[in-house]
Amino acid sequence: MEVIDITIDNKKELLSVLPEDVEESIGRKYYRGKVLIDGSKKPGCIVWEYKNANDKGASPKVEIVHLCLKDSSGGAHLFDCFDSEMEKEGIKKSQFELPNEMKKLSPLLKERGFQVTERESRDVLLSLDDLKDSKVILKRPSSRITPLSDVAAKDFRQGIMKCLYAGRRGLCEDLSTLSKSWYEQTLSCGVKADDELKGLLLIHHFPSGILMPLVLFADGPDAQINILEMLRYSARTVISDYDKDTKIMIRRDNPASLAIMNKLFPGKKGKNSLYGVRELC
Repeated sequence: MEVIDITIDNKKELLSVLPEDVEESIGRKYYRGKVLIDGSKKPGCIVWEYKNANDKGASPKVEIVHLCLKDSSGGAHLFDCFDSEMEKEGIKKSQFELPNEMKKLSPLLKERGFQVTERESRDVLLSLDDLKDSKVILKRPSSRITPLSDVAAKDFRQGIMKCLYAGRRGLCEDLSTLSKSWYEQTLSCGVKADDELKGLLLIHHFPSGILMPLVLFADGPDAQINILEMLRYSARTVISDYDKDTKIMIRRDNPASLAIMNKLFPGKKGKNSLYGVRELC
């Protein structure tokens, strides 16, 4: 049994252990992965993302975004290789939030030094009916909202630079390297005032069909109003233009996103998940 790197060249061959929503990110700047190979079988893999790579005031860490082990026999070997990478990169902290079905791997994860608990997921899956039920979000948005498809390339880059200057990368550690085409063109949008882009809402359409806001940013005195207006535009667009079974994933990863969720969708909860963290000395 051996462990090899997951790369852009072999990732399409690994879809038996690598979900398509994870596979598409292999090749991005801060994503890495390892896969177990046992002859013709692929009994498991691990994919992680480096975090805080651009934040001078924060210690770098890793988040495991996908873990698959068809049986526990190769788990130790897989984590030996993962730990070797962490040691090489000088990473002390690793964490994960995985589907609760993965709790069968809790003994292995605890053995590898993780403190493992079950808790409500930070991610909430919304349906179009949930959007329709939100009276706040369905009001008609301002005419200043422009779909991303109509935002000029130079204005898009200006908006991204504003986000980076403010230390706001949303869910994208590699925000500076992602092209405009990474985002859904009709649902993503910007708000312009005085010939300047004042805000961006960037939504990604995963191969599975799930939509997920990755960046929500606005500046200036009207920032809060512009954020709500962009959300209204996107909500109305997805209801009118997308299939009724479309799902939207919202990640509540900071106080601001939690407050927005509580205001627009009070009472909506995430599924139970398996959370773990490990800090090495």
